[in-house]
Amino acid sequence: MSQAFIREPDAPEPRCPAPSGCGGLGQSVTRASLVANVGEEAALVLGEELFFCPDPDCEVAYFDATGGRVGVDRLLERRWPKSLDAPLCACFGVTLETIASWAREGRTDQMKAFLERAQGPEARCLSRTHAGRSCVLDARRVFVREKERPAP
Repeated sequence: MSQAFIREPDAPEPRCPAPSGCGGLGQSVTRASLVANVGEEAALVLGEELFFCPDPDCEVAYFDATGGRVGVDRLLERRWPKSLDAPLCACFGVTLETIASWAREGRTDQMKAFLERAQGPEARCLSRTHAGRSCVLDARRVFVREKERPAP
């Protein structure tokens, strides 16, 4: 059989390493984000391909492709989603509860203003967030979920 018809195996997905990790999918992060959140010394234990474990119940915060890991206890500050009471938006201190209340109260104006600010030049996502990316997608998910939730 010709080599052209043999499928290459898929690259393994980045999974939070056992035994202390949850086995969940990781989110790719840059070294700059890692260092900003755990410091240079803690970051030294990890290789080049870096991931964040988003499971709030998992004690692993960051890991690499070879199984190295940095625990939640090494985070320089509480970070959402590892601490659900920490701000969802680390740049501006906006919490999950604030976004949920905007949704329940129909405050789309507040949400819109926040999203504009979170996408603007004041946002420091690379250094302030757990994975070095904007909170906008997570904030929208929370807002929509709460807006669609039936009133008690």
